[in-house]
Amino acid sequence: MGIKEKQRRDSLMFGMWMVGIFCSPLYFLIRKKWGAFILNSIFYVMGWITIWIFGLGLIFWIIGIVQAMLDLQRNVAHGLMEKQAELIAEKMKEK
Repeated sequence: MGIKEKQRRDSLMFGMWMVGIFCSPLYFLIRKKWGAFILNSIFYVMGWITIWIFGLGLIFWIIGIVQAMLDLQRNVAHGLMEKQAELIAEKMKEK
């Protein structure tokens, strides 16, 4: 993997983290996870509607962010696991 490719991947991951934090339904829309998109959209809209009621909207917003961050972290971990499996397979093939 070249330096340019690594920088591109890192900038995409940073962008996904920002989308996940500030507009979590958009994160699921980009990933084409429709069930999570609908559920997260409900939390997001409820958060905006109830923000005026003693900050209750923050609870809904945080639930949506946690859902997006858990999914993103799982995807990152899965990608690392695949990369490690490929490296192990290459080393086994050399023997």
